[in-house]
Amino acid sequence: MTPRLVDLAEHPELVGAVAELRWRAWGDAVQDLSHWVAVTAREAGHDLPLTLAAVGPDGDVWGGAALDRTDDGLSDAERAGRTPWLLGLVVAPGHRRQEVGRLLVSAVHAEAARRAHLRLWVATGGPAVAFYRRCGFVDAETFVLRSTGEPTTVLGRLLDDSTLVWPEVAPTWGRVRLRAFVGTDVAMVRELASDPYLPLIGSLPADADEAGAEAWIGRQQGRLDEGVGFSFCVADRYDEPLGSAGLWTRGLVGGRATAGYAIRPSARGRGLAVDALRSLTDFGWTLPGLHRIELYVEPDNVASRRTAERAGYRWEGRLRRHQEIGGRRRDMDLYAALR
Repeated sequence: MTPRLVDLAEHPELVGAVAELRWRAWGDAVQDLSHWVAVTAREAGHDLPLTLAAVGPDGDVWGGAALDRTDDGLSDAERAGRTPWLLGLVVAPGHRRQEVGRLLVSAVHAEAARRAHLRLWVATGGPAVAFYRRCGFVDAETFVLRSTGEPTTVLGRLLDDSTLVWPEVAPTWGRVRLRAFVGTDVAMVRELASDPYLPLIGSLPADADEAGAEAWIGRQQGRLDEGVGFSFCVADRYDEPLGSAGLWTRGLVGGRATAGYAIRPSARGRGLAVDALRSLTDFGWTLPGLHRIELYVEPDNVASRRTAERAGYRWEGRLRRHQEIGGRRRDMDLYAALR
């Protein structure tokens, strides 16, 4: 059963119920119920701040969340000019794990987007961090809150989904073009799966059979809709599939993306990976708000390091034990290209 969402500015009689949920969740000896009533009433504005309440069929309040230009729990330095903020998300204990929280996040997201903001921010800690990540937020910064000494993570979420649309014209560079995966790419995908390394760093099964390759292609076709990013098939001018290239945009809220690429074994040694990475990078610069593309390479992968350098990426340092590959923590060299 889905609750209806109402604006507290239009339903002031619900302020007390939302305030009580917040008080029971976060109140202490200093911040009694009257404090939370005052806070909730102040946030029940017609513009910003505003508070939305989730109301069940019997009129019971199942939860609430607010949107405001600032988060008063943070200092100016901690807010760092970011705006607007999702505040005070709370769900009644009896209605948790029923998608009420996600519903409220989506509604606040829509209110922020309607006001032409590009990003929505939230500051939180503990298990709530994982919840917001599942809602599409990406970590921006972690610090110890000056006012309380509590570990706090600031997360952001892009509001303008129109920045992530499949290109109308296939990105090209040199001898390659980037296109969507299709069913006839199965043989190429199976050849990629024969590489002993690639299945260790992605979702492609080792030595995939035809069904496994088809399933992997299906997953790549859904990456953009999932909000993960762009998964391209690398093809030559005759549309022969040569490999894969991905631009992963989870970090786009912070102006960052991550690149990855793989060329089928039978097509290696011809510099095609450089063309693929250059094409992917050029496409990345068409995305509004993207300023940095990162690439992670194992230090002993000399060929991939040369590919990065020839494609214009610069080595920025070595991240010790950065990633688990094949059951072992590995060092990774960080390369980056800047807009």
